[in-house]
Amino acid sequence: MGRMAISEDKHPVTGIPYDADGFPIFKSKSEVTLKETDFKKTRTTHFRRCNKDLYKQIMEDPKLASKFMKEGIELFRIGKTPENYTWHHHQEPGRMQLVDYQIHHDTGHTGGYKIWGKDSDK
Repeated sequence: MGRMAISEDKHPVTGIPYDADGFPIFKSKSEVTLKETDFKKTRTTHFRRCNKDLYKQIMEDPKLASKFMKEGIELFRIGKTPENYTWHHHQEPGRMQLVDYQIHHDTGHTGGYKIWGKDSDK
């Protein structure tokens, strides 16, 4: 369900492993959970909310703040994602992961947006 058939348990280009159901296992810098009332909203809305929620977490957690540059933190504050990151819609409803943009882009997969987001049948 999670991806096209690949002969190995890792993506052939990015090396990202897949779980038993075929979903990618990305290394995330941080995670945020969307409210169920937001599931069917746009990707743009999801990303903006995630960025602002992450900013709140960063302000409360110096260890988390140390993972990001000052410029990135400022972007999160205004609801924007730094260009080298993107938000991955995990297959678990509402779970969002901040991951490397290029790796996410290059790793073919079915994301949560198709499963529980606006593009889903649910």
